[in-house]
Amino acid sequence: MTRKNITNHLLITTLFILLLAATAGAQTKMQNAQNALEGKTFIIQVYDYSPDGKKTGTPMQDELTFVGGKLSSKVMSKEYIFAPGSYSVKADAEGIAFAADNINLLNDQVIFWLGTVKSDTIEGSMKWFAKGTTQLFWGTLKYKDEEK
Repeated sequence: MTRKNITNHLLITTLFILLLAATAGAQTKMQNAQNALEGKTFIIQVYDYSPDGKKTGTPMQDELTFVGGKLSSKVMSKEYIFAPGSYSVKADAEGIAFAADNINLLNDQVIFWLGTVKSDTIEGSMKWFAKGTTQLFWGTLKYKDEEK
């Protein structure tokens, strides 16, 4: 091998290692964000809202649980037969954003959850496509680590 070939080989190897390290770092950050929600349950209030964004009506209490890579709504599972659905996350300095969907086991209706977790609080929206409704939710962590 010539000196030029060795230099090119080392350069390509170095770039490959840097790319591999960057990819692994991104995967680790994503896994850490996913793990940050795993096993947590939030007590939420789900409510309708007016066009100007104000809460209306009586809120419904529910529990959102993140377990096994899936989000489950206690009320939607028990009363409307929605299965737990996979969730994805993205973490930044503001908190952990998540998105999930639940599918009704009887009629394939879909609910789409979109929200943000900041410390011990959660907020976001729930869109039930078959009903054409979007509701907002807000809540807090059910158990602190020391209370389990």
